[in-house]
Amino acid sequence: MTNEPAADAAAKELAKLREMLNAWDPGALVSFGAPEDEYDAERDEIYQALTSRAVGSAEALAVQVAAILTRWFEETFTPEDCSGIASEIWEWWQAR
Repeated sequence: MTNEPAADAAAKELAKLREMLNAWDPGALVSFGAPEDEYDAERDEIYQALTSRAVGSAEALAVQVAAILTRWFEETFTPEDCSGIASEIWEWWQAR
């Protein structure tokens, strides 16, 4: 038996994170026609950090996002590069 309300909430949260990452488009991929799920692997890792409480602030989230993107894109992202999206995600996460 699954916990449907929790699954529905998680699906909505993942959809919102997808929306935010696609709007930010850190690799300029979506703007060039990449599919809507282009950043889902990165999104899933960010979601895991949020749900596991591995981060406790927007600044800590920026560090996590930078590390995730650096690993996936094999180019360097700094916490400063990711501070805007991290703040947006953190504010949403705290208000949800």
